Amino acid sequence: MVQVLRYRIRAALLKVPEQKDWVDLAWLLTLFASIYLPVGLRLEFIRIEIQSSWQTIVWCRYRHVPNAWTVEELGFRALLIPHPTESISWGKRWFCVATSWLLFVIYHMHPFVPTFFRTPAF
Repeated sequence: MVQVLRYRIRAALLKVPEQKDWVDLAWLLTLFASIYLPVGLRLEFIRIEIQSSWQTIVWCRYRHVPNAWTVEELGFRALLIPHPTESISWGKRWFCVATSWLLFVIYHMHPFVPTFFRTPAF
């Protein structure tokens, strides 16, 4: 099992996106933004505040970005969801995806995460 988890982490960290991956990303981000931005702005969940303080910018960059990719991407995706090359039934694969999603939601309701994660808009 440890070898499988190592393989998943290594595959996640070393994957170089192909052109199709970037196109898919662009379409998905456009779709997400077209839904989420109007709702977030209307509910005042999203506020645009231009930061000029270099301390704030550095703090956000080094405090939040590493947490997002280490905990969320590696933890909830690479470790819990089987790699596409793994031989596993669709039922088990979807069970892993559903479990990962449920744990992701529970993680964001925990008291140690910022309060905006616990707002209905999020």
